[in-house]
Amino acid sequence: MLATIVAVLLVVSCGGGSSQTAGIDRGGIRTTSVGPIDGFGSIVLNGERYDVSAALITDNGTVVTESELRVGQIVLVDAELAGSAATPVAKTVVYESNLKGPVTSVDLQAGEFVALGQVVIVSADTIFGTGISPSDLSGISPGDVVEVSGLSDSAGAIRATRIDLETGLYVIQLTGMATINASGALSIGAQVVDISGVMITDDFPGGIIRDGDRVRVIGAALGATNEIIATEVAYRGDILDAEDGDGGEVEGLVTNFVSAQDFLVSGIAVSTDGQTQYSGGMAADLADNVRIEVEGVFDSAGVLNASQVEFKREGDALIEATVDTVDPADGLVTVFGVEIATTAGTIMSDERDKRRPFTLNDLAAGDFLKVSGSWNGNRLIATQLERIAGEDKYKLKGTISAAADPGFTLLGKSVSTADGTTDYEVNDVSTSRAQFFLAIDACLATSGGCRVEAGWQASGGLLVADEVELD
Repeated sequence: MLATIVAVLLVVSCGGGSSQTAGIDRGGIRTTSVGPIDGFGSIVLNGERYDVSAALITDNGTVVTESELRVGQIVLVDAELAGSAATPVAKTVVYESNLKGPVTSVDLQAGEFVALGQVVIVSADTIFGTGISPSDLSGISPGDVVEVSGLSDSAGAIRATRIDLETGLYVIQLTGMATINASGALSIGAQVVDISGVMITDDFPGGIIRDGDRVRVIGAALGATNEIIATEVAYRGDILDAEDGDGGEVEGLVTNFVSAQDFLVSGIAVSTDGQTQYSGGMAADLADNVRIEVEGVFDSAGVLNASQVEFKREGDALIEATVDTVDPADGLVTVFGVEIATTAGTIMSDERDKRRPFTLNDLAAGDFLKVSGSWNGNRLIATQLERIAGEDKYKLKGTISAAADPGFTLLGKSVSTADGTTDYEVNDVSTSRAQFFLAIDACLATSGGCRVEAGWQASGGLLVADEVELD
């Protein structure tokens, strides 16, 4: 991917008869990358491996080593590609969480929770850190203190890429768009912030916080009405230091969409043109909250002019179970009889042993995996694969296109239910077996497929579910 940026930069550098090479910074082609960490062995970001051996790495303002970063965290990498080097060399790696604070409510049906006044949306691709069990939204409860890293959508909600549980002392942290009311009070989303004890610095344009500024709040505690008692408020509207001709790789959600020539990705202005190449979609598919990865070159106005746009699709299928067999040579692993294919783009994370880099060679029969991806009718194409501590319940989730009481087929596995041993739910409401299958019939009558989740204990090759749910 970086090679495309290099090629574009070299073309730019040859224009106008100038001998000055665009995007050169201290002897190398400079690039700025934003997105979730895909893996390690240095750092893999947006499918590109960065050498971080000499980089300054910070985690919420604290200098750390690469070993303290985690897959799924959204980072900003400033790097350069010098000479014929195959691997870009990072100068800085910056990680700042979206929030760190207590959970106030959890909505399992909606697949979201609220913390520090922010709606946090989880998906099959969200990574849940050690200590959250089960390794999904049901493992989070009101009162838990969590650290969230994710992508902000057009409504201001956070689409979580990683969630970690905080068990010790912590400092309240929140980043988002400032809202200033008529009396000058500050809030971020639904979270009120008391800034009466904070000195506003010249970091803010004009020395004041304005409505719509992106800010980062640090707090010592929550007040009597759950307001954050701020000790520091920092401006985050200028986190990029990209210059005219610098390369850029940005992954995030489209927001502020006006046209294919005018939109934001992770707060960065992006423009496409007739030369932009697309994969997984086309220009007409661009819209608010579509997740994409953009490669291109920054201009003097800080706009990333896209040479490539790749559409990123969330996994629509999930399995949590133990490994049967592993075939690293062919990139295959079988989990409870379901064949899973990994690709160069599969994000792999070891939340059990923290091994890094983590590959199929590190897996063994009996390891417990959580894998999300897309079902092609024969196998699961993995977008994300995590090794986690063993769970009490195995799980399958995906789309079914047919059902016949008392069973159905899900990800190629026959799922059976039985009165007295199976709990039935439709949209998180308990129901009977008859009503469950009637709801599936009604769903199938109005759509090509229905999302079903099954939890089970193994009985030979047949799944006898003790819990089934229709979303």
